[in-house]
Amino acid sequence: MNKSYLLIFLLVLSFTIVSAVPPVTTIDYFPTGYIITEAHNGIIKLNEDFTYNFILYNSSTGLDINNTSVICRILISDNQGELVYHNNVSYNSYNYWSVFIPGSVFNKTGYYPYGVDCEDGKGGALAGSFYITQTGTLLDISDSILYASFLFIIFIIMYGLIKLLLESENKYFNYGIISILYILSNVFLLIFWKVSEYFLYLVPFISTLFEILYKVSTIGYFIIFPVILFSLAMSLFNDKEMLKLQEMGYSDEDISRVRSSKR
Repeated sequence: MNKSYLLIFLLVLSFTIVSAVPPVTTIDYFPTGYIITEAHNGIIKLNEDFTYNFILYNSSTGLDINNTSVICRILISDNQGELVYHNNVSYNSYNYWSVFIPGSVFNKTGYYPYGVDCEDGKGGALAGSFYITQTGTLLDISDSILYASFLFIIFIIMYGLIKLLLESENKYFNYGIISILYILSNVFLLIFWKVSEYFLYLVPFISTLFEILYKVSTIGYFIIFPVILFSLAMSLFNDKEMLKLQEMGYSDEDISRVRSSKR
């Protein structure tokens, strides 16, 4: 069983650590050309508008380059290599280059490779990838370990409670265990849903699956707990009635016959 715990922990941890790897941008350097310095972290929320910005420098002098003669453009493709967006980039009054990209371009999770080039006889270029997620963020390694630890601890507690439930003959104690197990399973699904949002590129169906399971289990509170409370109340009533009959001198067989006749 210890190996199973370790396997689950390593599986969740590997998913979350993979999700923490940020996109990388490659800048082409030209000794007598231009250097493009972009101002973003490469992570964008699904279907959200995005404004891409960069500053253009002369690589030999370090001076800022405006749009007097230079033309800059951006091209974006999906992860199958199909071009999904292209446009010229404008130079604005704040002395940097900027282009608005509508959210409809980023309509799927995953990587969107892009390239930017500027030229006027001289030139500069870079290539990178936008990474599209449900949240617009990625987990770092410390957060990944923290969430994975929470899931592991909850799983261990649930396993221990299930063992107690199977071994216990105290029905009132079992009602309490079932209630705690339901709450923990709901929390487990919530954490798994939120964590899975950060690695949709690898397993896109997991977030949707755990979102549905979490919402169904949340709705289940309005069913499960009234049933548990009703069962608990009936058990208390039956035990009180049985105790009263025992005090009146009835044997267990007599009590069983009385209960059978009432049904």
